[in-house]
Amino acid sequence: MQSELAEVHSNFLSTKRLFESQKLDQARFGYLRRSYTFQALTLFANKFALAGRSGPRPAPDTDAMAHTTLSNYLKNIEIVETMADHYKFKCVFVWQPTVMAGDKPLTREEEGLRVSEEKANPGSEQLFRATYQLARQITRPDFFYLGDVFGDRQETIYADFSHPGPSGNQLVATRMFEVLQQQGH
Repeated sequence: MQSELAEVHSNFLSTKRLFESQKLDQARFGYLRRSYTFQALTLFANKFALAGRSGPRPAPDTDAMAHTTLSNYLKNIEIVETMADHYKFKCVFVWQPTVMAGDKPLTREEEGLRVSEEKANPGSEQLFRATYQLARQITRPDFFYLGDVFGDRQETIYADFSHPGPSGNQLVATRMFEVLQQQGH
């Protein structure tokens, strides 16, 4: 939602701006700017500019973005599984919880996080809910949907809209361990 592209990670544009800013040189990574990789990526980014659009953003098609997001996720699973076959390791895929979707009753703090994210990126809650609904339907032996792992928790779990704090991380880790044990991993 932030970049209007389903195939890029959260905060892509701010990460891109940081990477392209003078702060990169100040962080002693200036040599990256002189690399051919950076130069090629800069040409590519300029050709397909994501930022700098003027005027109001059109309302996104959240259903289409949700399907594209999930399709991209499933393609990434295929890539990792190909690597796992080649390099002989086992992998599992876990869909993480977020304050934007799921059954957890939100505390006042978490509701504030949800509202702030929706205000910063209008339509994001609808997109999260649509994407999470699709993710719930994935039926793979190596995929585990934990989007509702906090469903019965009344206390504040989230540190921001997509990251749990320490107690939430403990709950996710415990659930992941249980799932892995059940699967014989």
